[in-house]
Amino acid sequence: SPRVLPDLPGGTLSDGVITLRPLGAGDFEAHLRHRSSPDVYAGAALPLPPSAEEAREVCEWRAAVDWLRGRSALMVIDDGEGYQGTIGLYDVARIVGTGMIGYDLRASVRGRGYATRAVNLVRRWAFREVGLDRVWAGTDLHNTASQAVLRRAGFRLEGVERGGLPTLAGRRRDTLVWAVLSSD
Repeated sequence: SPRVLPDLPGGTLSDGVITLRPLGAGDFEAHLRHRSSPDVYAGAALPLPPSAEEAREVCEWRAAVDWLRGRSALMVIDDGEGYQGTIGLYDVARIVGTGMIGYDLRASVRGRGYATRAVNLVRRWAFREVGLDRVWAGTDLHNTASQAVLRRAGFRLEGVERGGLPTLAGRRRDTLVWAVLSSD
């Protein structure tokens, strides 16, 4: 039977400005440096920096295994100058046709439209190649930049998910839920 998450056509997704490719072993140093930046991990589901061992595992084998198992597809955002961030399709539930997008960019390239481009590339791949019907994303209530990215990529605000994510203090924080349908 076909894999839940197929390979990218030709190994990459590109719009001529950015290219998305699977995260790999050669990305370890850039990935660790990027994911260790407080402004990046603060927006993560659990806002903690990765250990070097965790980042190495993700780059060397875990991202590839998760892709093959159909759990997630983690990609590097490359503008021709190398690693600028990541985007992933997560929580893929093919039986109900849904998946979640998450993304982050280096501070030095924010504002160039890379996140919107990356979201559009993954959204189209999720609908055309993966066969999903609904792609969703969550944002922090105060992350207006990420909310603008999703609006530009055709996502609609669906509402507030009460207690959607944990905090380090052991409480829960609310998030905004956004989604786009293949029929939109």
